[in-house]
Amino acid sequence: MAILSGPELDALVERLKVWYAKKRLELIELLSTPYPYGSVRLTPDEQVERFRTMTEDDWAAMRAGMANKYRGLPDQEQRVQQDMQNYRNYIARLAERRIPNVATYT
Repeated sequence: MAILSGPELDALVERLKVWYAKKRLELIELLSTPYPYGSVRLTPDEQVERFRTMTEDDWAAMRAGMANKYRGLPDQEQRVQQDMQNYRNYIARLAERRIPNVATYT
């Protein structure tokens, strides 16, 4: 049985880190199709309303969930920031397309 030396072991660790990050991102992508893993399906109106009524604690919980999703990746913070921005953009597009409830204006 061959024994790995320090440099060989260090190289193996680096290769495994790259492999782990790649596989983790692949799994995140697969689990998030068509909806983010663990999400609850809501109508567009319900999504916009939930967004409008979010508290600071709700935002912190969402951010923590996103941070957990990218746990162990070297660019975790950038990915969380991008997901938060993507979410805001998505809700803004939903709100633009939203048809007002006519009953509320009569």
